[in-house]
Amino acid sequence: MNKVDRFKKRIESIEREIQALSAFRKTPQLQKFLRQLQGERSHVQQQIEQKTKTLEQAKADHEAKLAKAQHNRSEKNKRNWRYAKAIADNYGIPVRKVRTELKKRKKGLDSDIDDVIWRNPSP
Repeated sequence: MNKVDRFKKRIESIEREIQALSAFRKTPQLQKFLRQLQGERSHVQQQIEQKTKTLEQAKADHEAKLAKAQHNRSEKNKRNWRYAKAIADNYGIPVRKVRTELKKRKKGLDSDIDDVIWRNPSP
């Protein structure tokens, strides 16, 4: 018997336990135990997916994950740039200075730009 078969049997036993627990009245302890069983079931299903995944699927998933991470990074950088650009345009401060002060502010250090400007970049 290979691992996938063992995982499937484990899922079946979890399903039987969940069915057996449905006969009891709903209490906080029962609901907590049901959530735990459902979490265990989903974990075992993920294990099955990992064991049955082909190399091509794994590569495709990895590339999709990298593309999503790059997209998120890009969006964050665009958002920060637009924020710094708005402050620079509205208050006549050079963009380079705004970006260095923004970096200081994110680190928790004192910056030369007032807090009011950081909260509302529009004049």
